[in-house]
Amino acid sequence: KNVTNTKAFQEARHKYNKALNKKRDDYCNDLLDRNKTNTKEVYKIINGMTNKKPKQPELPKKYSEEELPEAFRKSYVEKVNRLSMIIEQKLKTKEVDEDKFKVEKPNARKEKFEKIDEEKVQKTIGDLNAKSCRKLDPIPTNLLKECKEELAPSIKHIVNNTIEKARYPQRLKESAMTPIIKKKDLETEQLAHFRPLCQGAVINKIIDKQIHNQMSEYLQENEMESPNQAGYREHNSTETLLIAMHSKLLNDYANNKIQILITLDFSAAFDCLRINQIKEKLKEEFGFEDKAHELLLLGLLSLSIYLKVTSNESKIELESEDDSSNMKQDLERV
Repeated sequence: KNVTNTKAFQEARHKYNKALNKKRDDYCNDLLDRNKTNTKEVYKIINGMTNKKPKQPELPKKYSEEELPEAFRKSYVEKVNRLSMIIEQKLKTKEVDEDKFKVEKPNARKEKFEKIDEEKVQKTIGDLNAKSCRKLDPIPTNLLKECKEELAPSIKHIVNNTIEKARYPQRLKESAMTPIIKKKDLETEQLAHFRPLCQGAVINKIIDKQIHNQMSEYLQENEMESPNQAGYREHNSTETLLIAMHSKLLNDYANNKIQILITLDFSAAFDCLRINQIKEKLKEEFGFEDKAHELLLLGLLSLSIYLKVTSNESKIELESEDDSSNMKQDLERV
């Protein structure tokens, strides 16, 4: 080694690091710029830049690998059944003024969902999260995104066939469930401290996205959306609600007003929804009929969930509580 070579090496290293940092900055700026209208994606990108991915805590050790999936399955099913029973009992013992909750029948009607073109399919594929479900997806999502132009015609056929005939293939109603610890400092030996994270097939996400877009457009056009709903709405996310609440609290505090905030947290809220009530509300309150009504219900009935822990899995079958309903029998024949 000599002074000349050392100096040349240091200069070359400096140029390399400078060029690398510039490329990294350009990449991050471009990524943020492309997602600037998607608040959720921006938060995810920033979180990925500033934090390391947390390690998954250990699973309960009192069960063997073969016993663990079945133990989680029983825990989740028992929890939902217990909460549903409590709700049923309270509804029976409490007098409800049904006239108070009646709403006017909507003037608008939605009898079917419209078919989509290849351009919408390609855009939906391009917006997909890169994660894929190994059990349900034949190819990784990143490969699907790279080949979206070649695969768009076939996917369009599947989506349009589902929409036109209101037939939801059973394979697409399957989901893979993974237990995730609710908080990193919780005791991992308690099954109740884990929450189920469900992941469906990518093609299912594409179908759901098209139906969601058309539903949102229909509800917005007919002013059926609740103005107070935050989340699952464009330009009105939960972050928007937090900012609005923070602003209101500050304004009230500045004006010497008393502030009271009441929040409710429902345990397993979505799991305890009653299919028959959803069926009735979709038709009577929002005007979904015929093929549109059937297609929405098909995504809720006869679901199969594979609960996978390590290399083992257990299967959960979810059915409508009203087995005698004509609608369910018709849908099962389809």
